[in-house]
Amino acid sequence: MNPATNTLHLIKKKKKKMNFIKTNMARLLLGMSTGAVLGYAYYYFIGCQTGSCPLTSNPIISTVYGAVAGLIISMPSKKQEATDGKDS
Repeated sequence: MNPATNTLHLIKKKKKKMNFIKTNMARLLLGMSTGAVLGYAYYYFIGCQTGSCPLTSNPIISTVYGAVAGLIISMPSKKQEATDGKDS
């Protein structure tokens, strides 16, 4: 493989990796934002007025819990390898 071809191959590989990272970051940020909004909405519409409920009596806590839940749900999972029907 000549140096020019090798360099082009490395550039393409790096661009593909950067695109993958950007896509995943956007997905994580969107999931986190959606979770935070839903967490605050839960506090606002359903929350506990007496203050005895630790998660829903404080808007900051319910928003953070929602953001963490959204982040966990939006995390990419490993793709399962396709099986050809053979059992081991």
